[in-house]
Parts: sequence; C-alpha cells; structure tokens
Amino acid sequence: MTSAEGEFRFDGLQAGEYVLNGRKEGSGEATRDATLPPERGIEADLVLRTVQPPRMFVKVPLDDGFAIRGNPEFVGPLRPIRVRMAYAAWGGSKSFTDADFSLADRAMQISFSGVAELQRGELVIAPNVLRFTPVTNEFYVEVRGFDRNRALYADTRVLDDSQLEQEVPT
Repeated sequence: MTSAEGEFRFDGLQAGEYVLNGRKEGSGEATRDATLPPERGIEADLVLRTVQPPRMFVKVPLDDGFAIRGNPEFVGPLRPIRVRMAYAAWGGSKSFTDADFSLADRAMQISFSGVAELQRGELVIAPNVLRFTPVTNEFYVEVRGFDRNRALYADTRVLDDSQLEQEVPT
C-alpha cells in the first residue's frame, strides 16, 4: 500500500535480504538494500533523485594527456565539442602561454576517430583549443605529449548553436 505521503507498507514478507526500488514519474528514482530481521519490520527511507540522461562523452585522464570518448548509451543529437587546454597553476588558476605547448606542434600526438573532421589541422582551431563534431556515439579524440609534471586542465564542453556562432578561439 502507498499512503498520500508516499509511504509504503508491505505485509507478509519473510525475513531476509531485499532490494527496495522507488520510482515516481517526474520526480526520479532510488534503490536501497535492506535486511528484514525475523522479529520485526524495518523502516527505510528512499530519497528519489532525478535520473540524469547519459552524457554524450566522458573525459579520461592519461599520464601525458587526455581522451574524450563517446558514450554508446547516449541518446540525442550529437553536437560539436570544444576543448580548451591550459596548465593549472598554484591556487587553482589556469593559464595558457605559447611557451607551454601548441597543438600545432607535431610532438603533440592527436589521434581521433568517429568525428566529422578528417585532418588533424581541422580539429586544432588555436594553439590550445580543439573543436570537433562527432558523427557516431563511439567517437574518440586523444591528445598526448603534455608535461607529465604539470597539472593539465582540459575544459570540455558541448556547444549549442548560439555558441557555435559566437565561438572565437582564445
């Protein structure tokens, strides 16, 4: 039975292990493990949380760089992605100077698949900025060759139409 406050009561259950699941359209869902002792019942609160849709990509840190990998479970239109890179400094600030690195430098290894851009130069729009458009959920872009002794910051964002029009490399 469910009360107006969303409380559930189950009668006639045997002692043992149970998985409690709750779902309310528009509110979210929750799961919790519970053990029902033989002598009495239990009270368990389930806090419903909004179910987040799968993200379009995941960013994977590497020893000397990072990879952006598509999520095969993503459902929706594939949008262009921009990655701005800089080394992090003390105190958390991020800064880029031409002396740090340049994606145009062939020592920086850029590998990619499943994106609209066919040549490396089409992905690199500034010395520290990549922009690419996935054509499949299983795309990847990997960049290596950064200083292993410095903290790399790679701000990765999906761009909407207004951002595409306003996008200026910096």
